[in-house]
Amino acid sequence: MISVAKKVSDVYKGLKKRIGRGWRLGLDGMHRTLGKFGSIDFPVILVGGTNGKGSVSFYIHEVLRSLGLKTGLSTSPHLTTPRERIVINGDVISEEDFSKIYQEIDLLDEEKATYFETLALMAIRHFQREEVDVAITEIGMGGRLDAFNALEPALCVVTNIGLEHTAYLGDTLEKIAAEKACIARRGCPAIVGDPLPSLRVELESHGARVHYIERNVEDSVVEHNINMALAAVEKMLAQLDRKFDRERSRELCRNAVWGGRFQALRDNTHHWILDAAHNAPAARELAAFLAKNYPDTHITALAAFMVDKDIAGIESALSGCVNEWVLTEVPDDRAACAQEILFSAAAERIPDLVQAFERVKSKSPEGGVILVTGSIYLIGELVEKGLITV
Repeated sequence: MISVAKKVSDVYKGLKKRIGRGWRLGLDGMHRTLGKFGSIDFPVILVGGTNGKGSVSFYIHEVLRSLGLKTGLSTSPHLTTPRERIVINGDVISEEDFSKIYQEIDLLDEEKATYFETLALMAIRHFQREEVDVAITEIGMGGRLDAFNALEPALCVVTNIGLEHTAYLGDTLEKIAAEKACIARRGCPAIVGDPLPSLRVELESHGARVHYIERNVEDSVVEHNINMALAAVEKMLAQLDRKFDRERSRELCRNAVWGGRFQALRDNTHHWILDAAHNAPAARELAAFLAKNYPDTHITALAAFMVDKDIAGIESALSGCVNEWVLTEVPDDRAACAQEILFSAAAERIPDLVQAFERVKSKSPEGGVILVTGSIYLIGELVEKGLITV
């Protein structure tokens, strides 16, 4: 029995050390550690895909908790603190509970759990202890070997398929679809937002009951994500023998704010758009959003990237709508150095984040749009430094 929790700062240090363990491609360790938890009685919704899975998870959570269900949510990455990855009914886990659960997992951990595995185990344990009615867990990468796939879901969602993490998931959409489809289970509903034929085939090969959510031409990516979330809510509530007001829930989702994802802000002189588009497909959706909502508006972008991302693809997707770029960097081992990024020669490179932030404000004309993009870590650093509020 743990009587005194470690200081949360010590927990963060312990978690950071686990980053060095990298990715573990396998679920045996997760299964063995979860076996020590006892029965996990709450239904789980697994949400995977290349883009939009965090937003869909968030929307499902918002609707279910609005209906009076005690609802757990685990998403990644976080903006400013790992505690954001463990939420119940909109409330981030307290520092005390976070510390106690980390210490408990640390004592149970004979598998040398990775950073992501540890946070997944902590989320599951917290949801179990707090006796949630349902939990939504976002798949971190792929699906087949993701830590949360050690759970048995009541239903799953696959938002879309794009080329990312190809070294781990495969170099074609079909190979990636095969990995992501592994979150499906026989007889369980699978909500699908991508028309890729091989994705449906793969999901059906696992015995899932596939429900395809078509994206109408006029639908924005936000509206499409909401449609997938509402379909998942409907299937989950059917299992709980409950109903809901779809249009009222749709409006709730439209008004919900998921920090750093298609988030619009306004100050005295500028419009701000915060969106952590970290791959080419996400950047194309962002470009469409900007073209629709800010036509003929001068857009100045502040961007930072992780070195393993398709930076050229992101630039290409946004080049038609961004007028000026300021490139910076964040304090992360995977961060790309501003001076070394292969980018338009006209881009201004300012490694110091605060200086880059001030520069992008001075470059943007009054009434213009300042876009912050390229990495969720950039938005998180700006929030941490008190430069923006999400």
